[in-house]
Amino acid sequence: MSPMLKLNINDDYSVSYGDNALETEASASSFSFNIIRNKLFQNKEISLLPFNSTCVRISTTNDFSVQLRTKGIEIWLVITFGLGILMFANADHWSQNSSFHYLMGTVLGIIFSVLIILFLISRMISKKVVTAAFLLSGVSGMLYTFHWFYQNVFLLTKEYWISLLVYLTVTGVLSFFLSYRFGPVTDIRSKKILCWIIQGLGLFLVFHGTQLTEVSSAAIIIILAVYNRPQCLDNFYKRFKYKYFPRKHRFLTEEEYITQGAVETKIALEKLREYCRSPDCDHWKVVNKLSSPKRFTSFILVS
Repeated sequence: MSPMLKLNINDDYSVSYGDNALETEASASSFSFNIIRNKLFQNKEISLLPFNSTCVRISTTNDFSVQLRTKGIEIWLVITFGLGILMFANADHWSQNSSFHYLMGTVLGIIFSVLIILFLISRMISKKVVTAAFLLSGVSGMLYTFHWFYQNVFLLTKEYWISLLVYLTVTGVLSFFLSYRFGPVTDIRSKKILCWIIQGLGLFLVFHGTQLTEVSSAAIIIILAVYNRPQCLDNFYKRFKYKYFPRKHRFLTEEEYITQGAVETKIALEKLREYCRSPDCDHWKVVNKLSSPKRFTSFILVS
């Protein structure tokens, strides 16, 4: 359960918070990124960290009320935590998989295509215009632009979804072709580096998959301890499992034995016939060693 503070207040207000009253007062009085964030990213629903004390300062000239609510399980945190463990556990396998190499090449191609477009746009715009806009608006203007895009990204995606789909399809196909042209990663050290990168991303997701730093740190320590466990523990587990939990074998009945023998014999004879028909078989050498070449010929010619 996650606590949440809901404000019933007009738009003219500012909020600052910290671990105690001193930090909250310092954050409210200092002209820093927090002040700009409060002005541009005002949110009437403030998520609080569980198991921690939080001091909230609300500054306004209007009347307001505050409600403390609790949200259910954060499904995104559960997905993030599980995905992090999955990535760490399968990092070695994914780094060796060619399909994963092609997938990563396609995703990176789409991302780099956006960066290339932004670079070309920046080259087309005069540096004087960019400098003047930055001087006039400052950091607050940049943050406001980012905030506007963040608030309207869903609307833009909904309105221009066809163009976005065409762009992702074209860039994805071109990126896949380039990845297929140059092939997957074959160098052993490059695969090892890729494995480390995947494991690092997995641990990053595990760390941010809970709202309590102590739990995330403990989970990472357990994951690393299990991953780097000594070989003697694996041997002990195998011996223990073999001794106390032996695998149960089911024996074949007489009818199953006869049926399986007939089926496997037929398959083996068919494979032998295909080999004798192939160019790899030296027919004259085989016929020379047989006492009845006619039966050998009849065996090969059976359809």
